[in-house]
Amino acid sequence: MKKRYQYFKITSERRDYLGERYFKADMSAWDVIQVVKTVGETKKGRGHTFGVYLISRLTFFSNYLAMNYAVPCSEKEYTKHLKEVIALLI
Repeated sequence: MKKRYQYFKITSERRDYLGERYFKADMSAWDVIQVVKTVGETKKGRGHTFGVYLISRLTFFSNYLAMNYAVPCSEKEYTKHLKEVIALLI
């Protein structure tokens, strides 16, 4: 079965609090890839640190999508920011 990815980013209204984040989700998979480019307000924990993370689909749905904090974006925009974060990590 071919994977059908959807791409999301944090809305501009919530970027001060959540930071600049991008997501790559296949709605039939258990996990979502999260790219954290900026962290927003200072918080503790791995999920609030610059980098690329694997989060559960449930976390993505409950913390971002259901709250209308994530909106669709293009694959090109997601890939651009993913490459920038990886380049800074290397």
